[in-house]
Amino acid sequence: MKRRFVALRWMARDTLLIVLARGLRSFGQGAISVLVAIYLHLLGFNPIQIGLFLSAGLAGAGFYTFAVVFVGDTLGHRRLLIVFALMVAGATLAVTATDSFLLLATAAFVGGFSVAGGGGGPAHRGRGGGARP
Repeated sequence: MKRRFVALRWMARDTLLIVLARGLRSFGQGAISVLVAIYLHLLGFNPIQIGLFLSAGLAGAGFYTFAVVFVGDTLGHRRLLIVFALMVAGATLAVTATDSFLLLATAAFVGGFSVAGGGGGPAHRGRGGGARP
């Protein structure tokens, strides 16, 4: 007897896969936030600095969400997606290459590192958060 998620039977297979992928992605992003905090602790940063790092990332994510509203249609979503992806990649390299708190906090803001787990950084916001086709 083959049983599939009975409670989710009303969902098409593709919809179920998208929901599951989004859930796994959110879980992974939340886990990364915890691992980044542990990494910063192992580098010798105190809890206040770690909190400031994560707050800078959250502020950057909020800034990019706000900025996309004003320049998303003007610059084009594809171009923003590419620019944001490059910014996140550069910020990630900066985080792994330095132990200066000021550079780390700047990289967190530029990369839009979100601590919520459901975000996706500025690249996600560049697509309009999935609200548009």
